[in-house]
Amino acid sequence: MRWDDEDVITVRPYKGGFRKEKEMRLWVAENLELLEDGLHIHGDWEAMPEFPLHLEGEKQRSGCIDILAVDRKGDFVVIECKNARAGTIVLGQVLGYMALVCEHYAAGGRVRGMLVVQSAAPALLSAIRFVPQVPIMVFECRERGPMKRLL
Repeated sequence: MRWDDEDVITVRPYKGGFRKEKEMRLWVAENLELLEDGLHIHGDWEAMPEFPLHLEGEKQRSGCIDILAVDRKGDFVVIECKNARAGTIVLGQVLGYMALVCEHYAAGGRVRGMLVVQSAAPALLSAIRFVPQVPIMVFECRERGPMKRLL
């Protein structure tokens, strides 16, 4: 699948892009409508900029989801941000978080994933074709960089 003009959304975060991944994550969280209409943060974003996964019976947390959102249908959306070129490892990361949310939070509901990355390695784009539940958004950190939906 290829993106076309309908998939390109022009955004202007600020000149020079993001210095840190945290800045990117906060910007994406404040602009979820650019990813999908009706998408909103799950829980209290002001109190917790990341969503830590604490599972019963485990002494250590199972990780931190960059952004845990809910779509207009009430389904969970796990969003992973990478302020760098993303390879196939990030796909495993988001799939693991999706599985944990599905098993422990979604109560049988649907869970989707999104990757918002500075750029995507060709191997990641190839791998993602086999996992249609994880749409990839590529964010290019330029003054007038477009957010492009590649798959």
